[in-house]
Amino acid sequence: MSASSDVCKVVELHKMETVNEVMRMQKVDQVVIPANGHTEFKPGGSHLMIIGLNRPLKDGEEVEIKLQFANSIQKTIKVPVKNRESMR
Repeated sequence: MSASSDVCKVVELHKMETVNEVMRMQKVDQVVIPANGHTEFKPGGSHLMIIGLNRPLKDGEEVEIKLQFANSIQKTIKVPVKNRESMR
């Protein structure tokens, strides 16, 4: 349903999709995960957008992100910081 982190002001849920042969990024209100299923967050697909950094992030650092699920469950994950060149 949502995500948050101490390293930034806002974490948004986003998805990438191709519309008329143009790749577009769009904010979504939630990511639906089917029962007994899973979803993968990755470049070019569903991802978390970190907005308004509170401090500079360093390549290799791990950032904690809290995920909020519809059933009131929260899960904290650690995500590695990667520079743009390593994402290509």
